Amino acid sequence: MGALFSYSFAISLILVLLFPVLHQTVNRSISFSFNRVILLIGILLSLILPAVFLSLIPTFSPYTLTVLTEAPNHNEYIHSALSAPSSSDNLSWKRIAVIAYFIGITIILSRESLSYYRLSRLIAKSNKIVHKNYTLCISYLDNITPFSWGRYLFLPSSDTSAPNDNILLHEQTHISLRHWLDILFADLFCTLLWYNPAAWQTRRLIKLNHEFEADRAVIRSGADTLQYQRLLITEAIGRRNLPHVNSFTDGKNNFRKRILVMSKPHSSVNHLWITAFTLPAVISAGLIISTPSYARFLSSLSDIKLIHSVNTSAYPSQSYHSENNIFPSEQTVSEAKPSIIKKLPSPLNDKTGLTELITEALSGIEINNSDELNTIIQIVIDKDGKVKNIAVSDTDDLTIKIRIEEAAKQICFEKTFIDGNAIEMHYIIPVKIKTAS
Repeated sequence: MGALFSYSFAISLILVLLFPVLHQTVNRSISFSFNRVILLIGILLSLILPAVFLSLIPTFSPYTLTVLTEAPNHNEYIHSALSAPSSSDNLSWKRIAVIAYFIGITIILSRESLSYYRLSRLIAKSNKIVHKNYTLCISYLDNITPFSWGRYLFLPSSDTSAPNDNILLHEQTHISLRHWLDILFADLFCTLLWYNPAAWQTRRLIKLNHEFEADRAVIRSGADTLQYQRLLITEAIGRRNLPHVNSFTDGKNNFRKRILVMSKPHSSVNHLWITAFTLPAVISAGLIISTPSYARFLSSLSDIKLIHSVNTSAYPSQSYHSENNIFPSEQTVSEAKPSIIKKLPSPLNDKTGLTELITEALSGIEINNSDELNTIIQIVIDKDGKVKNIAVSDTDDLTIKIRIEEAAKQICFEKTFIDGNAIEMHYIIPVKIKTAS
């Protein structure tokens, strides 16, 4: 679940950088078909580019390790749960943010589903007249403005005695251009980014551009501009718009803009240069996402799982002496110096080695006066892949640190590179040591 939240953050960054370009395009260019393409491309770029950028950078995976320990000759198990590196892991702000994100998605989807259910009921209860390119629905609701969705054109029953040709042409334009598909796509996009105002503003721009296109079709048909503008205001008084359709009076807050656009001549290419800023916006987004700090932040969000419990293969206790054991037993460490250093993969790419380092070091450890011990282990791995420093907090028991230090002498991790440079890695690992029942 955290992966979707992390992905939405990357989408948000790109959209925020692209939004000024989209906004200026719609407000300055009156080539409405071009504007429509640019708006949809902007959303698609926001959705696709994060996957491209994130595939080019490494992931960072902090984790929590729980070690179950018991008397010799019994099996031990590791339960690992991906989370933010915090001592209050279960209540970390990132986990709370992920929970809030999915609650928001649930609320938005519920609201959308209810709106479309009401629309379907309205279609079912309306009197229908089938025409060649659309179906006219006579609505039993008189307090709504004329609107269209799919191939359905809705008129309130009070308007059907003498329907206005300009209203019919306006809504038929929405139907013929399939504007409802844009709205559906924008609604799904806003559901994913419900917390980002730029997503909702982009949806507003899409609907506003739809109205520009439909208004232009009416004016080009020979309708009197002034009379049509008055018609807009008359239809808006005392009536409401439905949220997921193309209403005749949609965008009441933008009536002045719609009226001004009606009076403008056909678009020239003078304003199309604005879209050239799309490229630097995309490059800027890519550079930000590719920075190690932002990549680590996104990866930490991706690693959050609301419910995760993995029971991996069993690890024997102190008496374990299999050749596959990466780290020698406690007795071996204390009695002899190792002649061979074990090379392990970078923890950035494979946490197995780091997990087993801690698990094997703490195998069979005695817990005084308690069945459970919580601690935080901080491990620093230098640029050469060697364990540089180990710190243990929330406990006065030095045995934990000594055991891990002794085990760390037996291994060396592969170097980790970012942008061609070897990096030092810091891991903060909450550890829970429990006596198995």
